[in-house]
Amino acid sequence: LEEQNVPVFCQVDAIKLNPFVDVSWIKSISFRGQYPKEVAGVSWHPSRAALRFYSNVLESPILNNVGYVVVLLKKQPNEKDMPDSVKLNITANLIYDLNNAFGTGRASFYVPVLNDNEWTQDYRAYSFWRGRGFVRVDWIKDNSASISIYKSPEGVLGQQDGRVGNVVLQQGQISGDIYLPGFYCRAATRIQLDGIVKPAKAAKIVVDENTELWLREGEKFLDDKCRVTKIDPISEGGEVIVNCLGKRVSLSLESAKSIELTKDNKKLGTLVVGEKVPESSYYLAFSGLAPVNARGDSRERNFIILIKNLTSIHKKAENQFEIRDDYINNLRDKLKSIRSYKVYEDEVKEAVKGIFKVKTEDIAIIFYKESGLIDAGKYSFSPGKGFNKYYSKNIEEYYDNAKEEAANLVRFYQGAKGNSGGGEIVFGENANVQLITLSRDMGKTRDTIELGEEFIKNFPQSNEIKNIQGIIDSTKINDFADSTDLFEIGNTFHRIKLEDIKEPTFDDASASLIINGEKKRIGINDVIDTGQQTGIAEKDNQIIDSTGSVIVKSSESVITNSMNVNIERSIKISVINSTNVSVINSKNIRLVNATNVTIINSKDITLNNAKDKIIKGNENAPIDIISTSETATLMLKDLEDDFAVFVHSYRDKEGRNYEKEERIKIKERKQLVGFDIFVEDINLRKVAVIKIIPRIPNAPANTTLSAQIGIDKRDIKLSDNKTLEMIENLNKSIEKFDTIVNNLGNVVKGWKTACFATSGFMIAKNFFTGLGGGVQARKEVNSKWY
Repeated sequence: LEEQNVPVFCQVDAIKLNPFVDVSWIKSISFRGQYPKEVAGVSWHPSRAALRFYSNVLESPILNNVGYVVVLLKKQPNEKDMPDSVKLNITANLIYDLNNAFGTGRASFYVPVLNDNEWTQDYRAYSFWRGRGFVRVDWIKDNSASISIYKSPEGVLGQQDGRVGNVVLQQGQISGDIYLPGFYCRAATRIQLDGIVKPAKAAKIVVDENTELWLREGEKFLDDKCRVTKIDPISEGGEVIVNCLGKRVSLSLESAKSIELTKDNKKLGTLVVGEKVPESSYYLAFSGLAPVNARGDSRERNFIILIKNLTSIHKKAENQFEIRDDYINNLRDKLKSIRSYKVYEDEVKEAVKGIFKVKTEDIAIIFYKESGLIDAGKYSFSPGKGFNKYYSKNIEEYYDNAKEEAANLVRFYQGAKGNSGGGEIVFGENANVQLITLSRDMGKTRDTIELGEEFIKNFPQSNEIKNIQGIIDSTKINDFADSTDLFEIGNTFHRIKLEDIKEPTFDDASASLIINGEKKRIGINDVIDTGQQTGIAEKDNQIIDSTGSVIVKSSESVITNSMNVNIERSIKISVINSTNVSVINSKNIRLVNATNVTIINSKDITLNNAKDKIIKGNENAPIDIISTSETATLMLKDLEDDFAVFVHSYRDKEGRNYEKEERIKIKERKQLVGFDIFVEDINLRKVAVIKIIPRIPNAPANTTLSAQIGIDKRDIKLSDNKTLEMIENLNKSIEKFDTIVNNLGNVVKGWKTACFATSGFMIAKNFFTGLGGGVQARKEVNSKWY
């Protein structure tokens, strides 16, 4: 202190009086007050734990160390003027990170208007504050919406009056404070209607265990440092790609890979995809989810695929009782693309037949809560408990310790209670909820389900029952092992977790179409193909014999054995043994054995044994030529209020592929290769973009801190004369050392000169000796002897 200013770190402990305020999210602390003359300034230095997001380090009501008050003591050259201690009283001004101060953070949702049945099924998707509140949209009109807040699942499901608030907001408007009763400290939130948009695929991402966000492609989070670049939903999970300051983060959900199989009410045990079914000739080839509406349901359903009569090429070389992984993966990829819901099971069987080269009778499909007859036995299944993912020895040891401590809390302190954000809690209950969540995030599927079932048994009256049951159900369906990632942004570690992926269902977004005379209703990404070969009369004088559809825009062609024949702006066409024949703006048309004939603005028509005729007008039109095609598909890519966007693909007879985006308005008809399409209606169920904003009353907070810093002076006092004598001796020692250093430098310089002289002499000697051949002779002799 006699030579410089000295910083002194005074540790600060904290007691959490407001359980809703997460101390780990103290953003900054500043100080004010009258400082003693010995103090140059006061600042704040957070502890290492407080610099990170790990809330478990700082979530105890009594915290050992949240940081340090750094008191900078002024330099005092004169020890006699130095006090024995410095006392100060300061006022600390605490600023909290409002996004996380409630311990739950913000939340965002895309909420449609749901009927009671839909809400009963999906209400968990619209919960916030870890299930303490639920948001529901009552109606949506133009740019406004009616939004209700519920405090419990019972209120949400209509079992009691659980609604605590309702607001009608315009787009962009923020509500006033809405309080959720029953908390130790009343919790307030505000609701923002951020917009009203059409349905689209979205992913639920949990940030740092507190902030729950439903995000679409292109949306940003974590103060705009992270962006969702891709959402790829599949029937049994999906993948989300996130970019955070240049780092690519991949989060994925997969279907649980195990099932519990039962035969004639007898449990056969746990079976993993690829394994042989006990007491049977079948193998488990797939376990996953069928898409919404695959069987006329409004939700996804688990199903399994069993196959038999496999050849050795389909089995693992080292284990003939398991299917090869590449065949399993091929089947899984193939099933992702199946969208023909009305014939879903038939499409699945066709996919299996194509990959495994088996017959239809070798394939069995069983849906959850149903049964199937296989090998004279009645088989059924339920999602299995799965298996635990394992880590390094240290991590497994920490995990086992956590399980043991949670078990001890239940065993010895099951009734111990305290106050927390949601009011009164049981410590053993709270610890086990966190352990179950940890197990799920670590991919320990079996532990998650077993711990969850044990929790329901030990705490039957817990408010967390529905939350835990939801975790059990989702774990049986999804594998969360690869759903979490950890990364660092600005000296702070963040963890993001993928919890769910949703895409629009038929009820959310669909189009009613008339395709080739047949009414169809399809959803986003649904694919329609011609089902049979499609022929197009491109040039004059063609003969087309097709079992599929035919489009004619030519002259003097013959169409036979076809269905869905569309003749437009054509001359001298013969159609034989065909159905669904349409003739528009054409002449000299001959129809033989045709049914469902429509003739518009055409003349010189010869009908031979034609049935179901509709004839309008008698005008002609010019000839047009289009290309030839063998196969064609049509995919619904997107929907707007007044038009639909399709991707039209086809291949001609020469094998050339074509793909084009087509936009068709409502009530508009368009002729494409292989398709005569009319957009009859568009259904878009709009969704409200809602943000939940937690509110902290009376923030920031102030508190008074006191500190007394003791100054440890020298134990032996030095007189002035003694001090001068020590200074004089020190100066003499320095002078002596300088003389020694200078003399040593001269010696080194002399020796260096001698070295250079000797080196020069030896070089000259070798040169003159070499003139007589002596050096070369010595070199030759040495090379032989050494």
